[in-house]
Amino acid sequence: HGAKKTCSHEGCTKSVVQGGVCITHGAKQPKKTCSHEGCTNQAVVRGVCRRHAINQVQSGEESAGGMVQSLLLKRAVMTDAPTKPLGEESAGG
Repeated sequence: HGAKKTCSHEGCTKSVVQGGVCITHGAKQPKKTCSHEGCTNQAVVRGVCRRHAINQVQSGEESAGGMVQSLLLKRAVMTDAPTKPLGEESAGG
């Protein structure tokens, strides 16, 4: 493995992602698409989109606990929201 290139922005020591710069300085990180045949949605968990993740759980292909926990974690990271079970509403709202 060779040495990784660093961002060309003055004073930045992050690794280059695209076009000589890091993500902070404008590189676009490619979005992964769902691995389900024919689906062009963005993959959010375990290589599949939210719809296909739910379908896998409902069809029994994937354990509900693991997939739901992955979806909750992804949702919490993306929204900085607490990890409440899906569908649980806050009381007094």
